[in-house]
Amino acid sequence: LTGAGGAHEQDVKRLRTGPGPGPGHPPQGPAHPSAAADEDDAPNPQYEGEAMLAAAHEAAVEETETLALVFQPYRPRRVTEAVMGGPVGQPHPETIVEAAAMASVDPPEPTYRPRLSPALLLPQGDGQGSRLSEVQYETVVYAGQAHQGRVQPEPGLVCARGFYIGDGTGVGKGRQIAAVVLDALAHGHRRAIWVSVSTDLVYDARRDLEDLTAGDGSDTVAVYRLHQLRYGAEDDDPDAPGDGVMFATYSALIAANKAGERRLDQLVAWAADGGDPALFEGVLAFDECHKAKHAATDGRLKPTKTGEAVTELQRRLPRARVLYVSATAASEVRDLAYMERLGLWGAERGAPFPAFSDFCSEMARGGMAAMELL
Repeated sequence: LTGAGGAHEQDVKRLRTGPGPGPGHPPQGPAHPSAAADEDDAPNPQYEGEAMLAAAHEAAVEETETLALVFQPYRPRRVTEAVMGGPVGQPHPETIVEAAAMASVDPPEPTYRPRLSPALLLPQGDGQGSRLSEVQYETVVYAGQAHQGRVQPEPGLVCARGFYIGDGTGVGKGRQIAAVVLDALAHGHRRAIWVSVSTDLVYDARRDLEDLTAGDGSDTVAVYRLHQLRYGAEDDDPDAPGDGVMFATYSALIAANKAGERRLDQLVAWAADGGDPALFEGVLAFDECHKAKHAATDGRLKPTKTGEAVTELQRRLPRARVLYVSATAASEVRDLAYMERLGLWGAERGAPFPAFSDFCSEMARGGMAAMELL
């Protein structure tokens, strides 16, 4: 704006004073002696234009300073080469920020070491960054660390602790899920479940898995679609899917045929691979997990079938490495009922609240401040 120069100022002057004298319109003097004095008091377009630009600049500076108080640039603070003893990925290609309040709290000390190929964390040729950025690798570290813990959503039900990925657009949540899946496969957990909102997203899931396994000698991870499985198929069926990733939609979790056979039962049977479902330790990723937000009743509304299916699947696979993935996981406290693996409530010793109802009522009393803290 400040580079517009005199041409801009002349435009302003023309707008304020109107067109100058033209052919047939000779300049006229003041009709009254006092008119000359009035012209001296008239606003100067040049000075007014400079004042407007100065005010706009000052407002922009204030807005920048305000944003700096609200958001801070984000880089992993604990997951570093010095701490991890090796490469941790290149800086993320997009600018990542976090709330200033979050920036004031240090993340936990990393104790988990993923078994991903180091090639994923090194720069690629032609000046490209690593296939897994440092921010994405940090997610793998803390997800694996969380999965080693145990929670008790209700008395008598001991489960592996879950992990929530709430990153916004641009971080690459699909790539993060794929990396956690590959890490679990490297630990010997040969099957994983990936739930999302649309069957078309299976192509994105396959792409992310292929991008992370290409060029390093890793085997291609097979990706199957739950809705394409034949109802009533036996375990020894030659067409039965083997190891890899089973992609399912939330609508498939509540689907059944006329004989009452359910897709959810098929999914659990595939995960168990002929054994006990309670021993399944693969990844169970709920992408766009807010689809399950109506999982508990509050006395007014009944839980949705999708919310009930997500809860049932988690409880039938208690050792599964659960990932909750969504930038908008909940709009109200009661929408968090399906996140029973985070340890925010439970029957285990040391849980903040004994049950979800206690957690919900306490958070509701705290209002927006409590939600921000959460």
